[in-house]
Amino acid sequence: MLKLKQIIFGASVTLSFAVISSAEAVTVNFGDPMDPITNKRNNVLSIDDLEICISGVTICQTPNSELTENKVLKSYNVTFRYGSFTNIFGDPNGMSFTPSCASGTPGVGRGTGLCFWDNAAEATLVQTAINAAINTQAPSLTMPNISALRVPQLPTGSGFPFTPDQNNPKQSEYRIPISFNASNNTITYRRSSNETNNVWEANTSTVPVGLSNLRMYSMYEFLGETTITPPEPPEPPKPPSVPESSNAIAVILIGTGMLLMKHQTKK
Repeated sequence: MLKLKQIIFGASVTLSFAVISSAEAVTVNFGDPMDPITNKRNNVLSIDDLEICISGVTICQTPNSELTENKVLKSYNVTFRYGSFTNIFGDPNGMSFTPSCASGTPGVGRGTGLCFWDNAAEATLVQTAINAAINTQAPSLTMPNISALRVPQLPTGSGFPFTPDQNNPKQSEYRIPISFNASNNTITYRRSSNETNNVWEANTSTVPVGLSNLRMYSMYEFLGETTITPPEPPEPPKPPSVPESSNAIAVILIGTGMLLMKHQTKK
């Protein structure tokens, strides 16, 4: 279900913190260390509730209590698939190819999951967020790879040479597709890898990737957008209460005394 929220800072401290802190919200899903498919063991399978701030560096780094204009966040679930671009997303040369970023699990071969098509700026933001999430949550000193389903699956079982591991390959890289170059039938992308420094980081490789080349691609499910508004200005201080006049108090006391005396006289 698509989520659209607006947060007024200070209205709910717990909610505001949970939503704006991507380090708190994001969850990297790792394979079970005892999984019978060895390529899944301890490797990244998917990422939930990944957040990016799209309001520019200055606003994104400003504490919510000091905002002077809105801060806008977008959140996604991330899955990975291994195969050719055509098999995973569809053929960009085809008339029916329609890149889209909708809610719901992306379907294979229908152009869904391409949330950053023709949007290189936000692709770079999500690339940075993915790398940071994996590096922060990696369960061991050995940096995990990414394991994903092969598209299409290879036949397995009696008479076939393929294994479950071949249908769930692991890779030390992933790509975020952002556009199609029709002049040479290649995909433009953002690429990250853990090939150096034992961390996931952006890689500047621009080697052309053809539509039929097998690669590890990331797919996205759009969860929603959150707007954090600047805090309301504090209310002006109330004027101090004016004490009762001493003369008025004296009159009240005298009147009360007289009533008491009259009451006693009647007795």
